[in-house]
Amino acid sequence: MKTFTVEEVMNALISNNSLDYDNAGQLTYYIHITDDGEILPRIDKADKTFTCPVEYTDDNETAWAKESADDKDFMEIVESLVDEMNEYMEEIQ
Repeated sequence: MKTFTVEEVMNALISNNSLDYDNAGQLTYYIHITDDGEILPRIDKADKTFTCPVEYTDDNETAWAKESADDKDFMEIVESLVDEMNEYMEEIQ
């Protein structure tokens, strides 16, 4: 079974265009995966998308500036997404 790591998800969030506003105007991180455990940069071939709202700011510039392993707020989002993604992978295996 594929297991996602904190480092893997953090790097994907930073390198992909993963931060956007949802339909309600909430700044949110998005990450897309296949059922085979591949993280995708876009939603078009994804089997599942996970989201996590940004609670610490509503400004994307501020959120981008915090994208670091040293930032507690950002890492809470990463860890939340890792937990959700691994739970999903466990359910479908």
